[in-house]
Formats: sequence, structure tokens, C-alpha cells
Amino acid sequence: IDLLIGGHSHDLLDPPLQINKTILAQAGDYGRFLGRLDLTIDPASGKVTHFEHALLPIEETIDPDPAAHAAVESERVRVQAIMSREVGMLSAPFELSDEKECAVGNLLADALLERVKGAQMAFVLAGHWETALEKGLLTQGALFAANRSTANPAWLKLTGSQIKQFLREALKAENAARTPHGLRGRAVGMPHIAGAIIRRNGSSSGE
Repeated sequence: IDLLIGGHSHDLLDPPLQINKTILAQAGDYGRFLGRLDLTIDPASGKVTHFEHALLPIEETIDPDPAAHAAVESERVRVQAIMSREVGMLSAPFELSDEKECAVGNLLADALLERVKGAQMAFVLAGHWETALEKGLLTQGALFAANRSTANPAWLKLTGSQIKQFLREALKAENAARTPHGLRGRAVGMPHIAGAIIRRNGSSSGE
């Protein structure tokens, strides 16, 4: 592999990394830069013999391309129609908290468990939510505004020891208060679980 152009992790590689003979390039996050990479390729072997890079700042002073601007505005109208769709009616508000169990965290865990067929449990963190959900009509736009997480669900097998270790670490106040770059400044928040059964002294309760 001669070249890897990365994304999603928000990393800015300036200059690009070169590991063995593979170039790793990535132009940061939120469209701050346009990355340019010029390669010199040996026509006989097809191998990259030299490369030059540049990060071009994307500033507000740059005039938008008329065709691209028109396409964006057209999509904006379509998106507004989608976001106005009614998805439910909330009889009570769903609160959000980073320090304790909360309603929106439980809602997301329940939804994940239902979504991933064959899963026995679901684990989520409150930090996926930006805001609580207000009582009353819920539109798709309001739901997306409240939960703008880009995280993708993953299905995996865990041992009981791994689950206990996750819960011990996730319940630590210092871990819940972390604000990783991937969450755009949001705190990780407390863990929320769906599908678990807790047994104490022979009795059990669902959670």
C-alpha cells in the first residue's frame, strides 16, 4: 500500500506520516483545510518516489462556487422537509445528565438493543446526547439536534469480566467527565445499559 488518506478521527497530519514505504495523510477536521498531495510515480515500477504536501486553509473570505452553492441550498430545502417529519409525542420530558442515570441515556440503550438483532445487552454513554428532549411533539429534526453523535453501533462478544471492567471504569467520575475530541467537547457521561439482569441474594431485577 503506497498511500492511505484518513478521515473521521479528526487528526491533522502535518507533515504526512511515512511508515516504511506507506504515506499516511489526513487534513484535520470540520473542513478547516483542503489537503493537497502531489505524488511522483515511477512509470516503470508504479511506485511513489517522491511526494509534496500542502494544507490549504478554508476561510470565510473564499467565495462559494455558484454551482456548489446552488446544490447545497437545494439539499437544504430537502433536508428541512425531512427534519419536519413527526416521529412521536412525548408525554413527559426526557432529562439529560452527565453525573447520573438519565432518561435519554436509557432511551438510547433501549433503542440500540432493539436495533441490533441478536444482541443480549446494549451499552451507551450519555455523552452521545447534546440536549434533553422536551415534552410534546417530537420531530426528526429535534431528535437529530438532541443527538448528533456520529458513533456507529458495534456488535461484539464480551465476557462477564470484561463487562464488569467496563462498568467499573465507566462509573468513575473522572472518566465520565472526560471530553474527548470525537464528542466535540461533550463530556462522556455515565454508562446506560439495556437488557441486563442484576441478581442479588437470589433475587433478580431487569435494567
